[in-house]
Amino acid sequence: MKQNYTVRTAAAYVQEKIREYSSSSQVEVLTENNRTVLALYEPENTGYVTYIYLYKRKLRELFTKKERGIEWESGQELVSADTFSVIKQKEDLLRIHLSGSGQKARNLYQAQQEASSMAEILEGGTDSLYHRYVYW
Repeated sequence: MKQNYTVRTAAAYVQEKIREYSSSSQVEVLTENNRTVLALYEPENTGYVTYIYLYKRKLRELFTKKERGIEWESGQELVSADTFSVIKQKEDLLRIHLSGSGQKARNLYQAQQEASSMAEILEGGTDSLYHRYVYW
């Protein structure tokens, strides 16, 4: 139960971080050292970026200058996790996958438009899966 809540909370946190960035040009999905990295660029070309990534089974967040790159162990630990991936489905749609052990499968779809709609589908089983769809 606690692990399930932890991954759900982490997914909501990642979703909210994406919402903070008003345009798709501020959000980029990178692959560094075979890891998925969500890069959130600060507005008005300030030179800062927030990276969200999985390192040593911990979802981490690192706020740094763009030119410094990613120092994997320097990121603040958010939550224990088994997997983290972000796939750009369309220009304004990301698919975020975050999982931890011992959870029931969950899929959550969320559109960020004028009229936000949300539908959550709970499925049985022991798969550890959590999806969020975020439009911006």
